[in-house]
Amino acid sequence: MIDEATRDVLQECVRRESRSLLQYTREVPLWAGPADRPILAQLKALAREEQRATDDLGKYLERRKAGVPSLGPYPSPYTALNDAALHHLLPILVQEYKAATDALERDVARVSDPDARLHLEKLLRLKRQHLPELEALSAHPHTVWK
Repeated sequence: MIDEATRDVLQECVRRESRSLLQYTREVPLWAGPADRPILAQLKALAREEQRATDDLGKYLERRKAGVPSLGPYPSPYTALNDAALHHLLPILVQEYKAATDALERDVARVSDPDARLHLEKLLRLKRQHLPELEALSAHPHTVWK
């Protein structure tokens, strides 16, 4: 068992990361011209990698008898991005991703349990690794149909 405060932080982290804009982009159709499709594929690969780390955190909660929270729906403002052009979405995604990284850094600081902290730090390392990649994708010149 883990203490209640740690459980609450970890459950909120699982819920937040599972319902992030990055995960939303993995599941909804985005418009990408032929030249941008490799960028979209790379974006979805980053999302899958983070989802695996989030799933590992959920499995850790289950092993520790702490339970996995109900994820609920994605935030309703995300629906405005359905079928959005990739070049429109990327700057929004980078901004949201930075905020999510900051939130995860605060979560790590709040957890003293060494095992729980390791899981959060793994996810934080991924986020720190992926942020420059997302920024580079956002800076990439995108195809615009004329």
